[in-house]
Amino acid sequence: MNWDWTGSSYFIVFGFVIAIILINAITSIIKNAQQQQTIREMLKSGQPLDEKMIEALGIEREDRGGSVTGGFVLVAVAVALILLGYFGGHVSGEPNAMLAMIGVAAFPGLIGIVLIISGLLNRPKQ
Repeated sequence: MNWDWTGSSYFIVFGFVIAIILINAITSIIKNAQQQQTIREMLKSGQPLDEKMIEALGIEREDRGGSVTGGFVLVAVAVALILLGYFGGHVSGEPNAMLAMIGVAAFPGLIGIVLIISGLLNRPKQ
């Protein structure tokens, strides 16, 4: 029996993307829960929460340029998906694989471009 990896490779790639998103979400949830527990314990013990204490706990304010970085990551994912279609098409002999992956790559690519533009437009004036 000859196994066709073309269809499976798409599921593998999307599986990795979903896994990365889930791992990031889970670690953020765990970090936030630990920070909230620390703050509860401090308030129960009667310690005041001032600006220095919040900074010492590692509670981050909105990162400047975070959306720009995320945008570049999404554009890189789009380029990787296009390359997957290109090389996957050559390996499998499917001439339309690259066209299909260009369509798939349009989603993270366009979202990445929007994040880059909004991050640059919304940066604070110095």
